[in-house]
Amino acid sequence: MGRRVLISDETVNSYGFYLLNSGGDMTQYKKNNILLWMHNRPWRGTKDEVLALGTVDNVSFNEKEQRWEGDLNFDMKDEFAAKIAQKWDDGIYKMVSAGIRVIEQSSDAKYIKPGQRYETATKWALKEVSVVDIGSNPNSLALYDEEDNVVNLSENPQEIPIKKLILKSDDTMEIVKLADGSELTVAQVQELADKAKTAEQTITQLTTERNQLQTENDGFKLADANAKKAEATALVDAAVLDGRIDATGKESYLQFFESNHEAAKTALTAIPKRKPVRDQLKDEGSETELEQLTKLSWDEIDRSGKLETVKTKYYDLYESKFETKFGHKPSKK
Repeated sequence: MGRRVLISDETVNSYGFYLLNSGGDMTQYKKNNILLWMHNRPWRGTKDEVLALGTVDNVSFNEKEQRWEGDLNFDMKDEFAAKIAQKWDDGIYKMVSAGIRVIEQSSDAKYIKPGQRYETATKWALKEVSVVDIGSNPNSLALYDEEDNVVNLSENPQEIPIKKLILKSDDTMEIVKLADGSELTVAQVQELADKAKTAEQTITQLTTERNQLQTENDGFKLADANAKKAEATALVDAAVLDGRIDATGKESYLQFFESNHEAAKTALTAIPKRKPVRDQLKDEGSETELEQLTKLSWDEIDRSGKLETVKTKYYDLYESKFETKFGHKPSKK
């Protein structure tokens, strides 16, 4: 079986308290990551002493499972350690126990869970890890005092180095049973209510901001639509005036603009402008009446019977021809 093991999580232990995950200090332990048997250190100097079983490597916090873990590495050259390793691999031994020293503790309601009898260890240091035979016995967690001596709680449970939890009279520690059967303190329930209220306020604020942005966006869309409509009308009117489209096709083009403004604009721009009849005649080699009369002399115009036409329609030309013929401009009546 695998040798990746749980060292500590936030489950309330048999003593009636738990270790806060974020308070775990592994600094010193990683410098001497020893693995013991039943929290017994080889200091007695007797022939039957049990030496360290090995080490616990890769100690780290598992974010997904929310717990401290490590890999067991048995010293297979030690006869006793090899036997324990074999029993571990065979699934006979399955648990380890953390030997810790409590540095800070708290009775703050936010750290208290149902069933606690002692304050929460909010800061603690890992001293050693041991393989244990029965994980649920009182020694499943070993506590060290300030002098690094193991406190034997199975013999002296009153010596637990953590303050006993005193329930307050203001009901902040009273237990509330929820519909799903879980239990919370009144303070925890209040904390959840406060979070829900904050979340509701946040949702309200975000909804207001969303509606405001939607209103602004609708305004931009309306302004853009009006601008496009005005541009479409101007472009279609100009196309009618310069002969690119007939007046009868105006409405069709306006509808085209409504369905696809840019496509209609491109299509209208691509239509060549219609030339005036005068320009068309000029392109075809025909001259205008004015051009023909300009080339004629006074006498030629007179013989063609068009003096009255020149005088009536093209007086500037009449005046010029008269002055050339008679040496002075005609008197205006």
